[in-house]
Amino acid sequence: MAGEKEELAAANALIAIVESGKADQAKEAEELFDSIPVDSKMKPVAAYSLALVQIREHQFSEAWKAVITPSKEHDSVSDSIKLGKERLKLWLLLEAGAADKAEPQFKRLVTMTLGADAAVVDQTVSCGFVGGVVGMLKSNPDSSCI
Repeated sequence: MAGEKEELAAANALIAIVESGKADQAKEAEELFDSIPVDSKMKPVAAYSLALVQIREHQFSEAWKAVITPSKEHDSVSDSIKLGKERLKLWLLLEAGAADKAEPQFKRLVTMTLGADAAVVDQTVSCGFVGGVVGMLKSNPDSSCI
């Protein structure tokens, strides 16, 4: 049980770093992330939080590694976290100009968003994101992605 308390404290500290909006916190966030075992139910939340911090600090390749970090899928991982990670993956792929990988990710995100299990708020956020991505891509005549 002490391990779970420490994992929760580390995850909460990561969330606090995200919410603070301060720069130069990626190293601290990485240390907190690394302190949480792969099989912890907190690992997906920690990965999402770490990726957000790294994106804020323009560490895009590190953020990609965080969102694809293997973790044991727990029943307790919310669909919001799962969809959030999928949105981050798409954004990072587009940012990297990886059109060949972005298209299947786009389709995966749309399929998950339209799934019967997705909450209305998750569907709304993801639909807004997808719409923004489509608008951004249509406004760029050089983009062959999606």
